[in-house]
Amino acid sequence: MLSLILFLLFPLLTTSSSSFTSPLIQSACNSTTNYSLCISTLKSEPNSLKATNIEDLSKISITISLSYATNTSSYMLAPAPTMAGASALRTCAQRYGNAREALQWALDALGDENYDYAAVHLGAAAEYPGMCRALFQGLSYPAEVARRERELKGLCQLDLDLVSLLSN
Repeated sequence: MLSLILFLLFPLLTTSSSSFTSPLIQSACNSTTNYSLCISTLKSEPNSLKATNIEDLSKISITISLSYATNTSSYMLAPAPTMAGASALRTCAQRYGNAREALQWALDALGDENYDYAAVHLGAAAEYPGMCRALFQGLSYPAEVARRERELKGLCQLDLDLVSLLSN
């Protein structure tokens, strides 16, 4: 009898948690502008499966965005100072630092249940990466920088979508 129960439960036991999406995540992501980004972002953080409400998911999403902004800022400081565009990259790294700071403020506002204030900071965080393009005037805008700009803007939009669910 035990072997029959194990046989029937085996598919459930071997399903990785990364392929499972909670009903809360499904519901929240259905209300965002980019469902697939929402699902992939939240599934990348195992704690999202333990979330009990939209505020928890929002905090997780903003934390992921904050980490991405931090990583991108560091990436832009890595090139040799003599390469073309190095100065623009350093200034761009500062913009991603500003985005990181705005994301932290959004996270703090979320903790205070000040959703409007969180949304303002998320909007600002989404704008900072776009300032980088202007810094490369006369130079080729690096494809990797453009990709990171799009990704952070997408993550910030996801954060805004989730926070807006809290205001309703």
